[in-house]
Amino acid sequence: MARPKEFDVDDALGHALEVFWQKGYDATSVCDLVDAMGIQRASIYGTFGDKHSLYLQALTAYQAQAMAGLEQQLLGAERAIEALRSLVLGAAETAAGRQGRRGCFCVNANVEMAPHDDAVREQLRHHGERMEQLLAQTLDRAKAQGDLAAKADSKQLASFLFAAVIGLNVLGKQRAGKDRLLAVANQALAALTA
Repeated sequence: MARPKEFDVDDALGHALEVFWQKGYDATSVCDLVDAMGIQRASIYGTFGDKHSLYLQALTAYQAQAMAGLEQQLLGAERAIEALRSLVLGAAETAAGRQGRRGCFCVNANVEMAPHDDAVREQLRHHGERMEQLLAQTLDRAKAQGDLAAKADSKQLASFLFAAVIGLNVLGKQRAGKDRLLAVANQALAALTA
């Protein structure tokens, strides 16, 4: 009979995510993970698999949390256009602050891992497609509410806004100033009224 886990799996995964987010995949050692997760190496392998499997699970957890937050922000707002403005301006504000130095875990994974890791690349591509679909759905709602031109291409605008948010995250890691980040955000939002 298998012994019950003596640790909280979600909590341990959260600690692993923090280490990967702070240090990146390559710079994170198994010893770093053991220290941060507070469990033995054998427990890590027995529960999560190898380091790469653990990374993918941490990425999945991050993506699920990010998607839930995005859905709440975009679908829960009364006016779709205001939700989109809040999203883009919020990305600029976050990028300008302390959190901006860490960047978005997905953006970091795109830069570090996606060029040479098929599993990470596919997971990120799928997540990006889901985000763009949600943005397009919100843009369609803005059209129905009369806040966006009926001729606007929601799919293209969604791709553009997605790219703008990614760009803001990258600029934040470069410690771009708040004025510059807000200027980029406002220019991206201007596309909604063009």
